[in-house]
Amino acid sequence: MTGAAILSFRASTSLPAAPATQPWSFAGLDLGMAKTSLPNLAPTALGRLVEGMTPMEVEAVVGRYHRPSLYEGRRYYAWIGNGGMLRAFFKGPGGTLSKVILDVAEEERVLALCGSLRQRIKNCTIIRTWNCIKCRRRFRCSALPPLVCPTCHEVCEHVPFEIKVPPPSRTKAWDEFWMQYKAERALLDAYTAGELRECVKLKIFGIQLKPKVSAKGGRRRTSR
Repeated sequence: MTGAAILSFRASTSLPAAPATQPWSFAGLDLGMAKTSLPNLAPTALGRLVEGMTPMEVEAVVGRYHRPSLYEGRRYYAWIGNGGMLRAFFKGPGGTLSKVILDVAEEERVLALCGSLRQRIKNCTIIRTWNCIKCRRRFRCSALPPLVCPTCHEVCEHVPFEIKVPPPSRTKAWDEFWMQYKAERALLDAYTAGELRECVKLKIFGIQLKPKVSAKGGRRRTSR
């Protein structure tokens, strides 16, 4: 996996920064971002989206949108949740829903907006392997929303599919892997924030990080 791919994965699994509080105006509607709640990107919610819905009808299902933006010159609504993003285009008759794209770490999928409810829910479900570190259990289920372990009720972890995770039955290897993985994730966070102070090789991710430098050629200093 390349360094760019790893950093893209890290960005996709982090919560976005809080948006500006002033509302945006789109299609004549005053639709400011909800301040406290994340959108509902679960398959059971996304499966209810069909062609011809108005922006307000989509918001009634998913939640308040994050921001309007452009994709290949076309304007769309964006909903940013914990671990994924939804883009909706309203190019149908009368400015109604015409296309929806679900974007998670595994893939970018165009969702079906017709057919039976069961078919649409299946189309909205992107399968991911989740790991409960504490219970040493592995699950295969939807990438969204983040899985909470039914036993310990803690949020499970997932890793890029290129990384091989030891089976839970190998207790020592399992524990050592997750200890190293968390340490390398912390170093990636430090690198992204410009706080990395020395070169370091990430064995699990297979990349080497170097401290970012300022425009003047010196190392970027971080405030304490």
